[in-house]
Amino acid sequence: MFRRERPIALVLVVAAVVLAAVGIVYLVIAPPSLPSFIPGHVVRHTHKAYHGKKFWKRGVLAFLLCAVALGLAWSQSTMRRRHLRHR
Repeated sequence: MFRRERPIALVLVVAAVVLAAVGIVYLVIAPPSLPSFIPGHVVRHTHKAYHGKKFWKRGVLAFLLCAVALGLAWSQSTMRRRHLRHR
């Protein structure tokens, strides 16, 4: 039997892992060295002022969204268990 709650929780956990990885990238790598598919990538020869800076606000936001996704995944899994226990 296919259950809807587990895939939602699984998708939320995968999204949390991706957001954690993006947060680490934003906190560790300078904007000129960011991969081109990540927002905030700066072309090296046009913006030399960004060389030492990092996008710490974007990194913190990614970690906050990661925490929200994990919280939602946890609530989805516990809601299913509570529903089965009260039957």
